[in-house]
Amino acid sequence: MEGHNFDIRKHLLEYDDVLNKQRTIIYKNRREILEAAVSGDKSALKRMIMDLVEQELEFVVSFHTNTEEKDDWNVSEIYETAKTIFGFNETEKTELLQTSRVSGSKVDEVETREKIVNWLLAKAKKEYDKMAESVAVSAGNAEEAENLMFSIEKNILLRAIDSLWVEYLVSIDHLRAGIGLRGYGQRDPLIEYKKETYQMFNELQANIQKEVVYSFYKVSAGLQLAPSVM
Repeated sequence: MEGHNFDIRKHLLEYDDVLNKQRTIIYKNRREILEAAVSGDKSALKRMIMDLVEQELEFVVSFHTNTEEKDDWNVSEIYETAKTIFGFNETEKTELLQTSRVSGSKVDEVETREKIVNWLLAKAKKEYDKMAESVAVSAGNAEEAENLMFSIEKNILLRAIDSLWVEYLVSIDHLRAGIGLRGYGQRDPLIEYKKETYQMFNELQANIQKEVVYSFYKVSAGLQLAPSVM
């Protein structure tokens, strides 16, 4: 009986260990944000957000050019997807589509992908600067503008992590409640649990990235519209 109970406890600990490793990663990211806030390192959160923006743009470009044939590149979808992050005028749209032209070789394809990402990243940085200018207009002085921008960045990062992590924990509870049934199909429930949580955690991180990027530029668009409304 003691041996049986030990095996049960060991099995439960193995399940807990999987989640604890993921919790460590999430809490580390969250702690870095809070430490930047406490230390007053106002450039740290900008770097975090722009890193996520770059990763999201790289994903968008890779997803729509992930084909052997350059003629199958869905360049218009790159534009359409990027347009949902931040707005484009007609000149910028033309520039992006021209940047996306590929002449032929594999080397040229790699270079073109890089050019597209760099163009979009430059656009993202320009939109960030516009947001900072809008914040400066609404703030009383440079220090207040800096603090307000810092607060916006911190809140967007923390809200994305916290809300999606809570949703993730609920999904994990549901998975764990029914994972034992996999044993009836001659599959090890623990192995199945590890495989599924690995995939789910990757999706969580991708969703946090996407939530931060889209939320940030949504706030940016709202701030830029505000002066013309007032």
